[in-house]
Amino acid sequence: MSLPAVSPELIRRLHREAPLTDVHAHPSFPAFLYRRNLSRHYGSRGAFNPLASRTALPMLSRGGVGVVWSALHVPECELFRDCWWLKLATALLVRRPGRLTTGSPFARLLEMLETVERQAARWPARVGVARSVADIERLRAAGRIAVVHTVEGAHVLEGRLERLDALAERGVAMITLAHFYDNDIATPVDAVPRPGTLTWASSW
Repeated sequence: MSLPAVSPELIRRLHREAPLTDVHAHPSFPAFLYRRNLSRHYGSRGAFNPLASRTALPMLSRGGVGVVWSALHVPECELFRDCWWLKLATALLVRRPGRLTTGSPFARLLEMLETVERQAARWPARVGVARSVADIERLRAAGRIAVVHTVEGAHVLEGRLERLDALAERGVAMITLAHFYDNDIATPVDAVPRPGTLTWASSW
């Protein structure tokens, strides 16, 4: 059975009435790590490129994305301990790599959040930070992309649950309890990398 033809206008109307939501994106990485301008797309030329931007405003607009969940992620310190190649890549590619490898993960997270908010404030006609459902509806009614803060990995809390209140006040809507490694809050269901995986990969 063949599917009915779908016109471009029907697709545009669907996006207007039920905007596409990207529930896992990292606009904070290029902005925070490389000081990239989120209004500009830095292409990957079809190959893996850690310096490319995949959630810049032009790409979100082209894809019809109306709401983007900005996943704020500070890599676990264990990653840099177990992956010499990741530590090397960070040292070579990231300006001030100590921002990721030293200091308080919670402080780094707030810096990431503030970086995203500063970027959004530069283009108020195109994008805005949403801290409630009402904010999302208001931004979408104005034709703007709504950015919702989320956090990837409760290790950033550093065992202090009261920090959840501080994040909620800043508009964080969701937190992933565990990422790659155990933390003070939770254990990953099926950790990646599994035991031995990083050791093997780091031996190359």
